[in-house]
Amino acid sequence: IKFVDEDSDIPILVVDATTYITSHGLQVEGIFRRSANAQRVKEVKELINNGLPVDFEVEDDVHLPAVLLESFLRELQEPILTFELYDEFLLMADIPVESRHIGAQAVLRKLPKRNLAVVRHLLTFCAKVVERSDVNMMTFS
Repeated sequence: IKFVDEDSDIPILVVDATTYITSHGLQVEGIFRRSANAQRVKEVKELINNGLPVDFEVEDDVHLPAVLLESFLRELQEPILTFELYDEFLLMADIPVESRHIGAQAVLRKLPKRNLAVVRHLLTFCAKVVERSDVNMMTFS
């Protein structure tokens, strides 16, 4: 996994994809529900896996970074929320909504530093997506 720089904890793909979608995709209905061209996804994945940069401005398909971001997160060997903490995250559903954030914060603090940085980045991004849910039809449900 390639990072923005040696001090960054967030992979380049995550930063580039969320930045592009924030600039070009928040107003696109179903941004994460539609797919990009399967052949192009395969080709761009190959570039990324070989450590080559991808310029989403040149690609000019807002669904491409969305698909790549989803694929990246789905294909990680260890999930961002980790196997070790999986059960603890599931238990959050049993906590009353008004105090759930306290339990969630406690479990999130147990994540490795890089994982927590990615979770924070993705939650900030998801909040931006949901802010435009009137247009993009994407909600937290």
